[in-house]
Amino acid sequence: MLLNDRLLAELGLSAPPFRRLRYVSRGQLPQRLEALQVAVKRAWKQRAFELHPDHGAGAVAEALFIELAEYVPQLLALTPADIPTELSYDIKTPRGRLQVVFKL
Repeated sequence: MLLNDRLLAELGLSAPPFRRLRYVSRGQLPQRLEALQVAVKRAWKQRAFELHPDHGAGAVAEALFIELAEYVPQLLALTPADIPTELSYDIKTPRGRLQVVFKL
């Protein structure tokens, strides 16, 4: 699951609701994911209208529009299978790297 905090903020959304999906039971996951995707669609529709090049918003807005237009479909394409059930962290220690894995 690739979350871009900057682009989510541009949509008026934040990453924590997506990150919390890792802790939702597998039975409730499809409904929770669908609710987030509905929020993404709604936010994108409004933001796309504001940033669309036809509205003369400028070059910066056009670049952001293009970037969001590539990112939003990735969020909308997420399936329950894409939500990780295993978290892995690499930690640097004085003796080298240590990998810690948590199974949810």
